[in-house]
Amino acid sequence: MRSLSGMSHLTALNMNFLVCDNFTDTSMMSVVSALRGATHLVHLSLGLANSHVTDKGVITLARFLSSLTRLKELSIELTRITDGGSCRIADAIAHLTLLTYLKLRFFWSIKITDRTMKAITTTLQSLTALSLLELDFTQ
Repeated sequence: MRSLSGMSHLTALNMNFLVCDNFTDTSMMSVVSALRGATHLVHLSLGLANSHVTDKGVITLARFLSSLTRLKELSIELTRITDGGSCRIADAIAHLTLLTYLKLRFFWSIKITDRTMKAITTTLQSLTALSLLELDFTQ
């Protein structure tokens, strides 16, 4: 994937890799690497349902998300996320204090436990600008 470094003015991005069997951790690293140049994003939507991203890819995504301090709208769809991966995403989102809209969908999650729910609750308490929330933990 080409770098978006020349597109620092980009404010909104929707990317969907739905039912994409060949989207893996390496693909996630390529996407995150390309997005590093999009420093003015205020809306980001990532559809990764039925991809083959493991915790390694989720951690890469979480690190990237925590750097998007201007983000106001975030939508993430992930499949087969583990308890550790979902906690990392929640921790990263806690840094996004300007968020007004958050949509998290974790499909066919391997394990969503009290630890995940505590991380999400703690994150939501820090998002004081949040006005619209959608959570979906479909099994």
